[in-house]
Amino acid sequence: MLNIAICDDDEYICSIIEGIIIDFKKKSEIEIRVEVFYSGEKLIEYLKNEDKFDLIFLDIELGNTTGIEVASHIRNKFDDHISKIVFITSKDGYEQELFEVQPLNFIKKPIDSRSLKKCIQLAIKLLKIENKSFRYKKDNNIIRVDIKNTLYFESKGKKIKIVTYSGSDFFYETMKDIKEELPKVFIKPHASFIINFNKVKALKSKLVLMENGIEIPISRRRLKNMRNMLIKLEQEKRNARV
Repeated sequence: MLNIAICDDDEYICSIIEGIIIDFKKKSEIEIRVEVFYSGEKLIEYLKNEDKFDLIFLDIELGNTTGIEVASHIRNKFDDHISKIVFITSKDGYEQELFEVQPLNFIKKPIDSRSLKKCIQLAIKLLKIENKSFRYKKDNNIIRVDIKNTLYFESKGKKIKIVTYSGSDFFYETMKDIKEELPKVFIKPHASFIINFNKVKALKSKLVLMENGIEIPISRRRLKNMRNMLIKLEQEKRNARV
């Protein structure tokens, strides 16, 4: 089940997006549930009492608030860094503000069916990766953590520190064995770290800023690989807009 929200104060735009999603559902045979909201306040109120959405199509220019403010509320007030947000806009110039709330993508009005369906496909691809789990052994117990909630691993002598949105833990393992168990979205910016690239908030010259505010060093020989990963991710987003 893929749970999708549409939030736009223009009922006509909402009906167009919903129609495209229904068409995608019929052709892909993926079970999809769609909820429509005509204001940012209604979406926020719904999220206070209901489960999160997998994918949210969010208009930037809403009535009494902006889509960026709504997205910031989702990320910071609800501590939801999992839901994929696609912004809908008729204007340019929001790129820096959008980056702060980690959008999946943005599409421009008038709505293009092909671009919107590519956004759905990209969200499904990422959600499949994130829905996997990582298991480690501690005190003769097997601990399972969701990939989607895992930020990074850090080598601490003979122990490994795993950091998730819920906190951190320590266990014995080698970085090499951990890397082999993880999906390709986990990369090594430094010999002592393995990070979830989907949880990167910003890439600086010698540091990577994670969504929990922690800065992780990038070794000189791995900097090029980090930049290539960022370029590849941005290319996937651009392809979804073509």
